[in-house]
Amino acid sequence: MTYVPGSCTGTPTCSVTGNTITWDLGSLAIGATGSRSYQVTVSPTATNGQTFTNSSQINEAETDVAFGDNSSSVTTTVSVTVGSITGSVLNDLNGNGADNSDPGLANATVQLFRDTNSNGSFDSGTDAQVGANQTTPSSGTFSFAGLTADTYFVVETNPSGFVSTAALFGTNGASTVNSDQIKVVLAAGATSANSKFLDQERDASIAGTVYNDLNGNGAFDAGEPGISGVTVSRSGGTPSSSGAATTDGSGNYSLSGLAAGTYSVDYTPPSGFVNTGTKPISVILSAGQAATGQNLFAQQQNASIAGTVYNDANGNGSADLGESGKSTVTVFLDTNNSGSLDGGETSTSSAGNGSYSFSGLTAGTYHVSYVVPGGWVNTGTRPLDQRSITTPTATAAPTWARPASRVSRLP
Repeated sequence: MTYVPGSCTGTPTCSVTGNTITWDLGSLAIGATGSRSYQVTVSPTATNGQTFTNSSQINEAETDVAFGDNSSSVTTTVSVTVGSITGSVLNDLNGNGADNSDPGLANATVQLFRDTNSNGSFDSGTDAQVGANQTTPSSGTFSFAGLTADTYFVVETNPSGFVSTAALFGTNGASTVNSDQIKVVLAAGATSANSKFLDQERDASIAGTVYNDLNGNGAFDAGEPGISGVTVSRSGGTPSSSGAATTDGSGNYSLSGLAAGTYSVDYTPPSGFVNTGTKPISVILSAGQAATGQNLFAQQQNASIAGTVYNDANGNGSADLGESGKSTVTVFLDTNNSGSLDGGETSTSSAGNGSYSFSGLTAGTYHVSYVVPGGWVNTGTRPLDQRSITTPTATAAPTWARPASRVSRLP
C-alpha cells in the first residue's frame, strides 16, 4: 500500500515517515477514543480478494496499566473491478491487410505488457509483462482477463514463415501502433474485444539454373554448364510483387520469401547469347511450396566468319598484290555441303571491296561456298570446308574467281 499525500486532514497535521503516520490526539478522557482518516492506494498488480492489514497504536505520556487496549488493527479486502482484452490472429490468405473472413492462425505468440512508466509507448525491457505468453490455437484467438484499469500493449510474434500484413484495433480504448502491436487504454471493468493481427505465409520459393545450351535444343544435356552472373526476375503472386536474383558460379538461382500465387519468371540472355528455351516461365505456387527445376536455356551465338572474294587476275588461286575484290558475289553457308545454294541456307553478298561476313553463329563446323558469277570460273578452293568455329570470330580463307575470257586464253 502507498499513502496518498495530503489525505490525512485535520488538526494537528499528520507526520508521515515511510509507512508510518503519526499525529497528536491531545488529551483523552477515560473511555474516550481518537480517530483520524487517510487514504492509501494498492498496487495495480493487486488481485481481487487480496487482503491488507493496517495497524495503529496510541502512545501515552503517562503509565497505562492497561496498555494492551491502546492498539488496534483493521484488515481490508481489495475489491478490484477487472476487465479483459481479447482478439485473434488471422491467416491473411490474400495478403491485403484486411479481414476477408480469413481463418484463424495457429502458433502465433501473443504477449501483454503494462505501460509501467506511463509514457504511452511500449518500451521493451521496461514495461512489465502481464501474465504468460499465449500461443494461439487453430482458431487464432487470445484472451487476457483480470485486468485493472491501465494502459496496455498487445504484442504479436508471427509463426515461422509468416510476415505481418496489418493490425486492426478492436473496441474500448484500442488503437493500432504497428502491424505487430495494439495499444489498449482499458477503463475499469471494461472489455476491449475484437483486436486482430493479420499475417500471411511467405516462405515459398522458385529455383532453377540458367544453362549454356551448347546444342541449342532448349533442354538440358549432360555436360552443359550453367551461366553465372545472369539476372533472373519474377513478378506476380498474391498480392503481386516483383524481385530478382543473380545466378551463382554454377548458373543456379533462387527466389525466396514468396506468397502463394502465379509467377512469371524471366531473364535477359547475356551478351552474345540468345534464348533457346521457354521464356518467361509460368510457375503456380501454393503456400510454402518450393518449386525447383525452373530452368532457362541460352546458346552462345556470337561467332562469325569473314573473308573476301578476289578477282584472281592471274588465276593462280592466291591473292597477289594488286588483285581487287569482286563485289555483289553471293556467298553462302553450304549446310548440306552440296556445292549449290539451297533453300534455307544462309547467304550474303560481297561488298564493293569483295569482303563478306556471317555473324551470330554458334560453335560448330561450317562449309563456306559462293555462286560463281556468269562469265567467271572458280580458281581457288570451293567450298571452304571444315571451318570449325570454336572462338567468337573466325576468318575464312579468301575465295577467288577469274573471268572466263581469261581462262580461255590459258595454255
